[in-house]
This record gives sequence, structure tokens and C-alpha cells, in this order.
Amino acid sequence: MLGDYKIDVTFYTKEYGVVEKPTDSGRYGAVVKITAEDGHEYVRFRTLYKTKHRMMLSFNNPLDGELMFPSAIGVEELIWHNQRQSVNDYVGFAIERDIQRSHDFAILLAGVSEMSPQQEAVSQLESAITKDRQWWLRLKRKLNGNAERFAELTAAPLSINGLNAPVLREGTEEEAGMKPRTVEKINGILEEWANDSDQPFNVCIARRSIVFLTKAMASEMANQSQ
Repeated sequence: MLGDYKIDVTFYTKEYGVVEKPTDSGRYGAVVKITAEDGHEYVRFRTLYKTKHRMMLSFNNPLDGELMFPSAIGVEELIWHNQRQSVNDYVGFAIERDIQRSHDFAILLAGVSEMSPQQEAVSQLESAITKDRQWWLRLKRKLNGNAERFAELTAAPLSINGLNAPVLREGTEEEAGMKPRTVEKINGILEEWANDSDQPFNVCIARRSIVFLTKAMASEMANQSQ
């Protein structure tokens, strides 16, 4: 960011306690509040991971093992095998570089550290990314007051035998009984929301069983970070 701004960071443990610095290894979260010169406040959420010992993958702790690359690259399998240390060195450097740019590797480490050694390959529903989203959901509910307002989380989808419910279908705002230019006004709000956040989101709005607006939103900053 440019100009005069202030940054305030609050660190949270895996159990959502506030700390000044990490102690135990494992998952941590940082809520970063940035106050711009005009008073506008931006909030960013970042996952952190503390290793048991300070380390650098590219030097003191080189990666071991062998990656299998697709044949479409055009390099023979034996070459990859013989030059695996060069490949591992590159991967180590790439991870070190990525750590400076995003929290993706921290999400992976935090997620796999919470899995059991006896656990087989997990599905997307149990992946490190899903674990991370669940962790942040609980913290955000605590911070925004929804944990008290809605104490019981709704499990969805929920099937209830014998319950008649309308079937959603796509249509126009007029069919949904909305005032003219409603979609245009909502789009303006969504664009402002997307530009003020680095978190992409999906929108689906329906009335009287008519879905009259559905779209994916992301700011230019969010698109660049994907």
C-alpha cells in the first residue's frame, strides 16, 4: 500500500487464544487490520505455521525423494531420476519463494500436521484447505458475533422426508417480483464489496423460487493472488 497507513496484527493459536508470539509448533492465524490514510479499514486473514525448529528447505534441510513428471514435458524418465536432487533443490527454492508471497504452504503444513499417521489419502472434504476454511470460519464467527447469534451451525443440505419445497429455477428479476434495476443495484454493492476484500466469493439470490442473480466475485488483487 502507498501513503500513510497503520497496521495492527492479532495472532491466534490453534485453540483461538490470543498470543504475542508462537510457542508450540502447529497452526496459528493472523488477523491483519490496515487503516488507510482516509480512515478506511482493510482486514486480511492469514494462516501461519510454526515448525519445531527454525529451518530453510533450500539449504540446511534439502528435500529428499523423487517427483514423477508427466511425459508430455518431453524429458526422459531416467533423466528425472538421475537429476532428482537438482529438481528437489528447485522445489525447495520455489517453496521458500512462495512463503514470502502467500500463506498457501502454511495452510498445507497446518492441515497435514492435524491428520493422523494412520489416515489414508483424504478427499477434498477432509483436505488441508477444507480444514483451514473450517478453522477460520469458527474464528470469524467468534469475531463478528455470529457464534452467539447463531450458536448452532446448520448442516446442509438437510433431507427431510415428506417436506414439500419449491424447486429453484433461473429467471428474471421481474419474474421474481423485484423492482426494476434491482440486479443493477446489487451488482454495484457486490463490486464495492469485492474491491474492499481480497477474499473471492460466490453470490446466488432467489425469490419466489426464481434465481435472478448468480455470479462469482473477486477483486483484481484476489485474482492476482490465485
